[in-house]
Amino acid sequence: RFQSGAAPRLEAVQAELALAQADNEQEAARGRLDAARAELNTLLGIAPEAPASPSDGFDVGALPADLASAVGASPEIVAIDRQIDEALARERLAHAMRTPDSTISGGVLFDSPPDFTYGWKAGVAVTLPIFTTHTAGVRVETAHVAQLRAQREARLMELTGQATAATARARAARQ
Repeated sequence: RFQSGAAPRLEAVQAELALAQADNEQEAARGRLDAARAELNTLLGIAPEAPASPSDGFDVGALPADLASAVGASPEIVAIDRQIDEALARERLAHAMRTPDSTISGGVLFDSPPDFTYGWKAGVAVTLPIFTTHTAGVRVETAHVAQLRAQREARLMELTGQATAATARARAARQ
């Protein structure tokens, strides 16, 4: 219409602006979709750039059945599990240090003139925890294990929530 003279230049510029805004909104929507897909893939433990291939439609309204196992296999959860294993080993060690250790030693001596040419020695030692019962060490390690377990549960809930939110965003973006 502008080229034929039926409309002013302002209408042509406004139409070009509306087209540019629509292109920008389309590009932003693609970016949000890619970001949601990457976030969901990361939370599920697959490559962020992997294409989304849902086993069922997004309109089912439920999370994938293996979400708990996928979130449980997250590198963060695995790292916390290893920290818990280490803390449990330290707790067992702290419990073991509460019991007394006995030590038996022996030896042979030779060539010590003028006292003797050959001789022997033997010894027994038992550590009695009279003043030190290592109760504080046991309590510290037990508290550390409890703290790590609480951190694991909190992180598991957080990752599950993020995966749920990413699934909802993906469902909304698809619709």
